[in-house]
Amino acid sequence: MRRIVAVILLLALFYGAAEADEVIGAVTYEVSTPMGDMTDFIHKTSWRGFGIEGRWLQSPNISLGLSWRWNTFSQKAAGTQEIENGHVTGNQFRIIYGSPVMVTAFWYPVSPLDNPKFLPYLGLGGGPYWMKERLEIGIVTFEDSSWHFGLSPEAGVMIPAGYNTSLIATARYNYAFESGDAPEYQWWSFNVGFSWTN
Repeated sequence: MRRIVAVILLLALFYGAAEADEVIGAVTYEVSTPMGDMTDFIHKTSWRGFGIEGRWLQSPNISLGLSWRWNTFSQKAAGTQEIENGHVTGNQFRIIYGSPVMVTAFWYPVSPLDNPKFLPYLGLGGGPYWMKERLEIGIVTFEDSSWHFGLSPEAGVMIPAGYNTSLIATARYNYAFESGDAPEYQWWSFNVGFSWTN
């Protein structure tokens, strides 16, 4: 499923790049910190995340786009953990995978078309989050995956580096709402990478 989503997103990005007058693409490395109820299972900061996105300018100060991100949270723990049919005790390895596919909208106080030396922006993403929890105790593994609707407000800045590229730094709050029996998930992502324009 992840490969299908990634291929669809890449095709959409390339199609959009061919059709739009101004396209901003970006690749980021992401460091993420769990928040809310998610910290009951994993509270350690994740250093394993990345994202790709494309933005198409709709006006000098507004862009719409798509993004796909992947975050892996993990930690070792000991003690008793509640599971669906009871409790288990022992040394544990806990993992949460989070993969949001977002439709995004961004506002720029200064137009990217003006080639500013410093380009701040505010944005909001919305769309499906695929989440998977995994608990390993000895040779026994418990896992569950679920789909959620979520939102991701974001603030960032792009700093031109020449040759139609920029350094990019963002802070994003991910909120995946409850879905059926699956809990909500929340985390902050702090991201750095590079962007380019056509």
